[in-house]
Amino acid sequence: MTTFLWMQSCKIEEIDPNISGKIIGGHLNEKTWENTNFRIGYSGNCTKSISFDIVVHNEKRYRRESFSIKKIPLREGNLEIVKYNYNDYTNNNNCLNDSTISTKVVESSYYTLQDDGDVIKDTYSVLNSPKEKNKLTITKLDLTNKYIEGEFDATFLLKRDENGNKIYKDSADTLRFKSVKFQASIVNLM
Repeated sequence: MTTFLWMQSCKIEEIDPNISGKIIGGHLNEKTWENTNFRIGYSGNCTKSISFDIVVHNEKRYRRESFSIKKIPLREGNLEIVKYNYNDYTNNNNCLNDSTISTKVVESSYYTLQDDGDVIKDTYSVLNSPKEKNKLTITKLDLTNKYIEGEFDATFLLKRDENGNKIYKDSADTLRFKSVKFQASIVNLM
C-alpha cells in the first residue's frame, strides 16, 4: 500500500503539489507507521489555524484512508484531540475565530474508502475515554520559515449500524495511532 496526500484532480497520474511533510516514526495498531506523506497548511481563508491531512492510496492509486486534524492553533504546546464536528464542516467553518484562538482542543476524523476511492466504507470517531490519551503536541512552529514539527496519539472507534453491528466484517474495531512524529512545511491548502 502506498501513502500519498489528498488528490485534487480526477486524473490519476497527477500528484498533489501540496505534499509538504513526512511521518518520521510511530505506530498504527502496534505496527510501524512511517514514510507516510501528508500535507499541513492553512485551509481556505484561515489565517489563525492550520489543518493536517493524510490520505492513503492503494497500489492503483485509489484513496483508501483519510485522516485529518482540523483547527490547529498557531502555537507550540499540547492539544487534546476530540471528535470532528461535521456540522462545522457543512457550514464551511474549519477556521478558529478570535474567541477560540486560545483553544486547547483540536478536532479529528478518520474514515476508509472503497471502490475507486470516492465511496466511504467505514467511519471512525475519536474514542473519548480516561484510558486513552488523544493528543497533538506541536514541538516546533516557525511561522517565518513556514515549518512545523510535532507528535500525536489518537484512538478511533468504528461506528456501527443502528443495531450495533459492523457493516463490513473485515473492519478493525479500534485504531490506535501512537507516538506518531511528523515534520512539515506549512502550505496554503485551498
